[in-house]
Parts: sequence; structure tokens; C-alpha cells
Amino acid sequence: MMDIAQLVKTSWDTTWNVFVKRRPFIFVLNSTLRCNLQCECCFRLYGKQQHTDEMGTEDFVLLFERLKRSGIRVAAFLGGEPTLRDDISLLLEVAKKSNMRTVMCTNCFILPQKIHEIGPHLDILLCSLDGYGDVHDQFRGKKGVFDTVLRSIEMAKEFTHCDIKIWARLHKKNCHQVEELVQLAKRLQIKIQFFPLLVDSKNKKYLEMTPEETEEVYDTIISFKKKGFPIDHEYGHLVSIRDHEPFVCNYGRTSLFMGPRGEIHTCRGIKDHDLCSYKEFVPDTLYRSEKYKQKIKRLKGCNACRQPTVMEFSGNLGIALLKKALYHMRDTS
Repeated sequence: MMDIAQLVKTSWDTTWNVFVKRRPFIFVLNSTLRCNLQCECCFRLYGKQQHTDEMGTEDFVLLFERLKRSGIRVAAFLGGEPTLRDDISLLLEVAKKSNMRTVMCTNCFILPQKIHEIGPHLDILLCSLDGYGDVHDQFRGKKGVFDTVLRSIEMAKEFTHCDIKIWARLHKKNCHQVEELVQLAKRLQIKIQFFPLLVDSKNKKYLEMTPEETEEVYDTIISFKKKGFPIDHEYGHLVSIRDHEPFVCNYGRTSLFMGPRGEIHTCRGIKDHDLCSYKEFVPDTLYRSEKYKQKIKRLKGCNACRQPTVMEFSGNLGIALLKKALYHMRDTS
């Protein structure tokens, strides 16, 4: 857990960055396209990607120096599967030494072999679950993944500073399993976040929930939240997703996204939101550019996804940041 002094400093740095310097404070790194699973929803050929497609360790080290000077306070490692990088623990360590909070989202399949080198440098661990038991294994394309996720969570608890969460994507094949997943989070004594699967391939549309299914499943989630289960969402955000309400997306104001080859975007899921390569990344120049300002503006009404990292900073950004700080303060008390 973050101590109060660190929380106050992080909150102040974040507010100063967003409202005074007009810069994002989160850097999301898609650190590799390689993956060791074959998820049913995925249309990318992650398994065919090679090391040569990725940025090297030294490139990341130099980039973190620039990010530190530009006011980035959170580094989030995604993939592909980030634990497939041999240098992932070093990258996390470098980010921590650059005064950043570190986040990693993983399928957990090889995490038990690496948790003791990764854990000391990790602040938030997001463990993906796309269903309960065999439903998750079938969706991920490999037997035993579900049990490995549970083992990873138990092992990660050794690092008491690390906030562990289940990230559960909701789709046609698991929307009937909300109760099992919520009860699992309660048994494991960790938080759980739900979000509807965003399908970006016509061949995968069969996985999307209907509006009626979305309403039903979020009624269930809201009911469990009211009962005190560890559902890590604001009530208003759950209602907004259930009722298909439009919202103001502030992702562009709070975050930058970088692909494994070093291409920097305002958002990972939207086409034509590229900004520059990491080699050309000069924060002062980028943030003053019309290109950057216009792409942020376009994102505000996007509403394509409902991921927790998008929803928690939606609407009035000042109020959202204050709520986030108070939420963490409650957790540290």
C-alpha cells in the first residue's frame, strides 16, 4: 500500500501535471506483442512476433529518463504478455527508480516462475480472468491457466506493498459467472474490476454481450457492490455502463500509450491516433503541438470502451482525481 506522504506527493504531482503543465501522468507500455496463450477474442498473431520487433532494454532506460523529466508518475506494462520479456523485472525497477508507480497486467501463466524478481518492483498487479474455471481455460486456449492465476495471486500476496486485482472482461461465455468471480475475489481477499469485452474484429462479434445481457450482468454487479463485496468501481460508473450512458473520456489528458516498437499514441484502441516514435519524443514539443491537442479533443466523445482505467478518470477530471486520491487515502488508513 502507498503511505500517506507518498500519496499526497503523487496526488499533488498529478494535479500539477494535468492542470498546470497540461501533460499526462500515466505512460502505458505495450512492452511486447509476444504471447504464450491463444485467447479466443484475439485476432493478432502475437505468437509470431519476434524479439526484433521490440524495443531493447537500453531504449527503455533512456525513455524512462525522459518520462521522469516530463512528469510521468505511473508506468503500466501491458502486452502481449509482459512476463515474456527477459528484462521485465529490470524495466520495472528502472521505472520505480524514476519515481513512478508501476502496474503490470498479466495472464499469469509464467508469473509463478518470475514473481520473486518482479514483485519487489511492482505496485499494482492486474491478473486477467475471462471466466471461472474451465470457461477461462477454454477462452485462453490452454488448460490449467485458471489454477495458475490463483497460484500467482497467492504468491504475490507475499509482497504486501502490492495491490492485487482481478481484471475480468465480460463476454457471452462468462456473463453468467459474475457471482462465481465476485465470490472468488472475496475468498482471495483482493479486489475485482469488470469491463465489457471490446471486440475489434468482425469475426469475433459473436462474443459481445447484447444490451440486454449487459444490463442484466451489471445489475448483478451493482447488487454485489451494495452488499459490500470487493468490487473496485465507483457505483456511478457501474450504472453508466449498465444504462449505456455516454461519458467524457479524459484518457488523452491523463495517459500516453506506446506500442512495442516505440510508436506513441494517445490511445491504444483507436486508429489514427499516432503521435510520434519514442526516438522523436520531446515532451515540451509534443504537448504544445496542435496534433496532440486535436487528438485529445477527438477522444473525449469516443465512448468505444469501458475499461476501468478509462472510466475512473471520466467526466469532470478534477473531481475524478480528487475521488481517486480520497479512495487511496481510505485504503491506507
